[in-house]
Amino acid sequence: MPRLDSPRADSPGPLNPRGADKTPVLAFGRTINTLSVLRIFERQGIRAIVLPYEKNDFLVSSRWYRTIPTLPEHSPRPSELAEFLRSLHLGRAVLMPCGDDWAMAIAALDPALRERFPAPVAGPDAVGVLLDKARFAEVLERLKIPHPRTTRIDSVEDLQGLPDEHFVNAFFKPRDSWTFRHLTGKKAIPIRGRAEAIAQFHELRKTGVGLLLQEFIPGPAGVHHYIEGFVDRHGRFCGVFARRRMRIYPPAFGASTYTVSIPLREVAGQKENLERLFDAIKYRGIFSAEFKFDERDGLFKIIEVNARPWWYVGFAYRCGVNVLRMAYDDALGLSPQPVMDYSLDQGCIYAYYDWRTIVPSLRDRQLTMRSWLRSWVRSSELTFEWDDPAPAIRLFIALAREEADRRLRR
Repeated sequence: MPRLDSPRADSPGPLNPRGADKTPVLAFGRTINTLSVLRIFERQGIRAIVLPYEKNDFLVSSRWYRTIPTLPEHSPRPSELAEFLRSLHLGRAVLMPCGDDWAMAIAALDPALRERFPAPVAGPDAVGVLLDKARFAEVLERLKIPHPRTTRIDSVEDLQGLPDEHFVNAFFKPRDSWTFRHLTGKKAIPIRGRAEAIAQFHELRKTGVGLLLQEFIPGPAGVHHYIEGFVDRHGRFCGVFARRRMRIYPPAFGASTYTVSIPLREVAGQKENLERLFDAIKYRGIFSAEFKFDERDGLFKIIEVNARPWWYVGFAYRCGVNVLRMAYDDALGLSPQPVMDYSLDQGCIYAYYDWRTIVPSLRDRQLTMRSWLRSWVRSSELTFEWDDPAPAIRLFIALAREEADRRLRR
């Protein structure tokens, strides 16, 4: 049985003796946000532990990497979480999901296990609404919260019965984003016209993931706004952080490569809608909500809500909003200290992908080379920390190799 009272043989040192008197955090998921979870908790003297990964994984190179002493091939899948936790020789730990699949697995745990392994995660119904994009759209429609036109597609007949205008500026969106991206490597599939939609549907249904047809809201990267933070077990917004996407890669359906913190007053209306949504589904936990301004009707429309730490959770921490500590305290029955003020006009760059935005941005005259360079000089980097540089270096090398392989396969 795996134990947590000693590091793995190849782990860098003991399991953070500074945090030995505190309940440790057990983080699940292999993502950039997992790296932020390790760094933020360890810097506060709270032991943070992850599942073991291969030696060439970027997380392994972090100075804060601590893991369960078991072989990678024995690492549990989300469906095996309950059995895995019962086998641990550990009195107590706060569970922290760093992926959608792990968020649902933790939400669905038996209450007896949740007593031993508390987690700042809502119940399965609330988390399920946010993860299943069809249910999410239904709740938004019922609450009359502005959102893009969204239609559930279960058959070719559903597509044949739609008006022609539903296929203009439209795309297929999965009901289960994590599974779809894992299988296809894509977040969404743009379509042009009914015939292409039918052809794409025949191919995409092979993934086994349910599909939605959603309208695409046009506009540059800057029309995307985010409200992020934490809601405690009493339904109170303890921390709220707002930012605007400034650049994106890949275009249209990519991720933020440059983002800037903005005042809450710029998203006041969207925060009210988010409060209505969370109150309706009884949500509790960390969240990252994306809104997009639709210039056609002057409305901010909610796109999705992530029920877990997000990529830029470390950026929020650097700006003064530590949602991870709020979540930790709330999981242990403590009262998190609310934070509504933070550093404004701060920037964060994901360097590996942001450099790819230079040519199209200059070509479309969205910015000048001088302004692009200024944004880099004034901003922090998503994965790089001076006291823990190795993960960013290893991640850059891994991504560069993937890109080289992709070009060779063309």
